[in-house]
Amino acid sequence: MASFEERTRGNGSMDGWDELAGSGGYVIRDEGDIRKYYTQIPNMIIDMDLSLSAFKLYIYLKKVAGERGSCFQSTETLIKRCRLSENTIIKAKRELEGIGLITISKRKHPKNGYFYHIITIENIWKENVDLYLPSKSEVSSPQNVRTNNNPYNNNNTK
Repeated sequence: MASFEERTRGNGSMDGWDELAGSGGYVIRDEGDIRKYYTQIPNMIIDMDLSLSAFKLYIYLKKVAGERGSCFQSTETLIKRCRLSENTIIKAKRELEGIGLITISKRKHPKNGYFYHIITIENIWKENVDLYLPSKSEVSSPQNVRTNNNPYNNNNTK
């Protein structure tokens, strides 16, 4: 099969794509950056014993941090976007920081003197791959996913 460059003649045109679409089929082409349509989450996050609020906050932070891995979001924005209370956001941030999934740096704004947080998502992809890449001798589910001995872990629903 021809490469993308060969099929598009290096210019992104759709010439030569008819055979890919088949009779009556469609070729869909997205002009945007596909990463804006999804968020990648390491499998180990799903298998960790996170509270629902910490899980939700982590997912949201991964969404807004992008490739740089850090973001500035006010507590008010986190409350609104995650639909969680202020206390719950504070507890979820502590939980995520306590098990090393995020770091929070406190900074002072140079103009107004107010303090703010920069939240950095720690790179756990290697650890994730190591846990889920089956060895040649065994294929099983991960045994050593980080545990959460955090007192803020409360998955009770009311």
